[in-house]
Amino acid sequence: MKTWRPLVLILSLFLYCCVLFKIIVLKFKPFNLSYMTEQLHLHFLAPERFAANIQSGNLIPLREISRILDTLTPHSLYNLFGNILVFIPLGLLICQWRLPKGTALVAVLLGSFSVSLGLELTQAFFSIGTFDVDDILLNTLGGCMGYLLYQLFVIISSNSGILRVSLHYERHTRGEQTE
Repeated sequence: MKTWRPLVLILSLFLYCCVLFKIIVLKFKPFNLSYMTEQLHLHFLAPERFAANIQSGNLIPLREISRILDTLTPHSLYNLFGNILVFIPLGLLICQWRLPKGTALVAVLLGSFSVSLGLELTQAFFSIGTFDVDDILLNTLGGCMGYLLYQLFVIISSNSGILRVSLHYERHTRGEQTE
């Protein structure tokens, strides 16, 4: 199984990124190759369109998050929590790699930030969505929450292992039969 582990992780990461692309860039719509090709062609003819798409988005950190917290509509809360929840699996996946001790959180931060930035730039490039720096912050927070869930799982599973070992030891020292 250990020889399959890297392949399974790479395949999982690829499939997860495809799902992210479908959710964030395509907004659950089908992939339209002719539209993407047309947008690509337009950006080569007028590269300033990309800069204009970035500038028309939200470049001020916490502005959209503050607006969401002020209005609290179902749609805005869906957007807020959706941006966090959709990146939790990325934090969990990154933690699955055999990283040097103490580097997992940095890897999750950089990985979540990079993937989110790439998706936001892709939205702006193909004129599909709006570039929003708050989405990047929320997505990165989601990746970090995945890291925390993974660490919580490690603590719980290691504590249950310690509990099993200590129960086994206690029974053994009292002369009871152990399983």
